[in-house]
Amino acid sequence: MIANMSEITNENFEQMFPIIRDHIKHSSFIALDTEMTGLVYNKTCTPSLFDTLDKRYDKQRQSATNFIVCQMGLSLYSKNQNSNSYHTKTYTFYLCPRSLQYRKPTFAMDLSAIEFLAYNHFEFDKFAKNGINYLNEIEEQNLRDNFDDYMDIDFIECPFNYENSSHQLSEWLSNRLVDKNSGNQCVLKCRPTVNPLLNYAFLREFRKNFTTVWVEEINDRFVAKPIDANQRTQLLKAEHFEKERVIDRMVGFSRVFQCLVDARRPIVGHNMIMDLLLIYHHFYQPLPNKLKAFKTSLHSLFPYIFDTKCVIFNEKKDLSELSHIFKNSSLGDIYTKLLDDEIVNSYTNLPKIEQLDDQNHKAIEKYSPHNAGFDAFATAF
Repeated sequence: MIANMSEITNENFEQMFPIIRDHIKHSSFIALDTEMTGLVYNKTCTPSLFDTLDKRYDKQRQSATNFIVCQMGLSLYSKNQNSNSYHTKTYTFYLCPRSLQYRKPTFAMDLSAIEFLAYNHFEFDKFAKNGINYLNEIEEQNLRDNFDDYMDIDFIECPFNYENSSHQLSEWLSNRLVDKNSGNQCVLKCRPTVNPLLNYAFLREFRKNFTTVWVEEINDRFVAKPIDANQRTQLLKAEHFEKERVIDRMVGFSRVFQCLVDARRPIVGHNMIMDLLLIYHHFYQPLPNKLKAFKTSLHSLFPYIFDTKCVIFNEKKDLSELSHIFKNSSLGDIYTKLLDDEIVNSYTNLPKIEQLDDQNHKAIEKYSPHNAGFDAFATAF
């Protein structure tokens, strides 16, 4: 089956977010999958058959707090009330945390995991260059409470060259005094980064030091335009809304996570314990120390969770014919078997799947393992 997926990066996330939020709101159930920078953090985190549940959780918690999600897949299935069919929309999100003043996150990368992702055509440039930021609730609140402190940035350590840009703007203003035809705006040579907080700090520094112009980010450039005193007063009053937009962009993908929580739809995954640990820790709150606390909190967020690996395992125990069909419980094997006409024709009244498209969709005609969007689609399928 051809899978149509929409690829979401930092470049189109803000534009697509209202559409994604609406699809989540109207979904019947949601499948998810993640790609991560590693699975087992160190030897002490290696799982053992002799682990208790609490011990296994402690090991996986250590791994989940050190590795990050580099790609997230969501496949949203909506029941068609007029027929035995589902509409589905699948998204692949590239994610990458961004630095903040006083918070420069580090994360582990397991070389074997990176090699594995590379072998499966993971696009690392999109991860590093265009990955969507995210903050958990603690980090978001800290940013809100200490926003002005985060603006106190040493530009010497930044990609921007503030001194050169300041000189360029001063020179342009001087030229305007003697030549009114020197232009109505100055496009600075330095370009915005992928970090919205850093960009905003750069803008605020210019606005503080140059009172006769207003510098803003337009079409991926920093642009300065002349203003008078009244215009400056009005623009400064509106900075509150600009600040909120910056915070929203820093919260980033965690806004999608909150939509999933608010929707309270059934969540489906395959062998998904690490997926759940990672998204809880990075998009919600630091993982609790104890398994019991984690389970209680997780089920308050997602009351209905289905793991298809567990479903297949339990069904094989009850229905012996399934043991012949599903000889192993890997996602790829299950998905491939379910595409087999002989198996499909042995079941009656199976629902049809109708995929929704948009301008960002990318058609994948063959099984593409370890693309988080495709794996989410295959899991729901």
